[in-house]
Amino acid sequence: MVNVILIKKPTLILVCLSVLFAFGCKKDKKQFEDPKTLPVVTTMQYYMYDGKIYTDGPHYYNQFILNNLGVPNSVILINGHNFSQDFKESKVLFNNISVAAMAGDSTQIIVMIPDNVTSGPVTLTINTNGKTIVHPTRFTVETPNPQISGVSIESGMVGAKVIIYGSDFSTTRANNKVTVNGVSASVDSASISAVYITVPATSGTGKLILTTHGVALTYKDDFETIPSTFTILNPGTTGFGPQNLALDAAGNTYGTIDNTVYKISPNGISTVLAKIPASADAVPYIAGCAVDPSGNVFISSPYVRVPSRLSIIINGPAKIYKITPDGTLSVFAGKDYTGQVDGQGTNAQFWGPKNLVFDASGNLYVNDQTSIRKITPDGLVSTFANITSVMAMAVDARTGSLYVTEPSGGDNMGFSARIRKIAPGGMISTPVINPMQGALPGGLFPDIKQFYQSTVHMVVDASGDLFVAVGTSLYKIKNSAITNTYLNPTSGRIIALMLDSTGKIYLTLPEIADKQSSSDKFLIYKVTP
Repeated sequence: MVNVILIKKPTLILVCLSVLFAFGCKKDKKQFEDPKTLPVVTTMQYYMYDGKIYTDGPHYYNQFILNNLGVPNSVILINGHNFSQDFKESKVLFNNISVAAMAGDSTQIIVMIPDNVTSGPVTLTINTNGKTIVHPTRFTVETPNPQISGVSIESGMVGAKVIIYGSDFSTTRANNKVTVNGVSASVDSASISAVYITVPATSGTGKLILTTHGVALTYKDDFETIPSTFTILNPGTTGFGPQNLALDAAGNTYGTIDNTVYKISPNGISTVLAKIPASADAVPYIAGCAVDPSGNVFISSPYVRVPSRLSIIINGPAKIYKITPDGTLSVFAGKDYTGQVDGQGTNAQFWGPKNLVFDASGNLYVNDQTSIRKITPDGLVSTFANITSVMAMAVDARTGSLYVTEPSGGDNMGFSARIRKIAPGGMISTPVINPMQGALPGGLFPDIKQFYQSTVHMVVDASGDLFVAVGTSLYKIKNSAITNTYLNPTSGRIIALMLDSTGKIYLTLPEIADKQSSSDKFLIYKVTP
């Protein structure tokens, strides 16, 4: 006997619903999100680019605006809640261009508007906390308004590096085009405030034009390509570059880094010649280097650095060392403590010996705080002239005259500087130097405050012309007139300067330059004017 159970229609519907809930409820719940867990955008903010130059990321924005617009490469803040606590799990799509969040938390996503997004209304899609939402209001990307504010140099050798400064540039290298007098220049890299280029060959003199974000910008002054050349003496060298360059008769270059003297062969091979011993508490610092006709290297060590606090300089041994060609190091003059005492060799005392130069007779001159000391070939130390805070020193081999740079006074805005000439007998005079076209506005001496605040180096060539490196510029003083040589291949800060007997100029420079920062890779450039 078969029992048949009759189910009325309403009951059947209930049974079917029960079955559906039993087997399908879990799937359906995935289709209906709880609105309390969905990401919610409440406000949108962005910072306007201020045109200044920074090196530490997106902190170059100063105008805070509440709306739904922004220019490429500006930062927007998406405020709300239910975002991922870890900003690395959040990203934003500008139409179809995906950008990872730069920072943020569960209530804020910070993202940069992509460089290559098309101007006009765009759809913002936010992916965060495993969910996707579309911002209900269309976001408007404004058209950039790029501007050129200046260039690092207005003349340069073929292959030299030039930095174009400004604002609202495309940060995509390929989207920047530069011509010099109609000849295309290689764009090496680009940021929102700087475009780095290489001076092209056969470009002559003419306008420098940067095309960025589709806008052609013409620099106000002509750019001049000068017929000088340069090579790199030590390609591939990394780390902080050698300072206090000196050259021997065989063509070897010597330079110093902290307490170490390096010898660089004519083909660019670097070896350690000697090192002033350091202790766990103090590292001697070398401030001057010179080579005599026999190939002996002389170095000055005016103070020591404390390794645990490199910014602290303490008094200590103030000595002149001699290094023979085989690397033997010995104390030529000075003691383990400071003072100002003339005398023979190690009986003499120095306050802080720095720059070193030889005259044609083999006498060694060193600036020592407020005086110039003279050391004869046999080590007799005497006070040659009293002069204030020498920054750089050079000797004219033809006449035996010394040239030094010293501060000439100051105010609350800084100091200016001047060139001083010291005759072989010790008489001090101040040459009259007039700026030529191409020098800094107002002339370099005596009224450029930057002079005192910059690294300064000076040499004299075989004709008696002076070359003075100040910051990133190399100036030439000929017949009492000063002009900018534009012989800096990288536009970077010059940390060492040397001339050889043929007139070639040696410069230690950062391979990549910026106004407020330096590359960690320095090279020695050999320039033929």
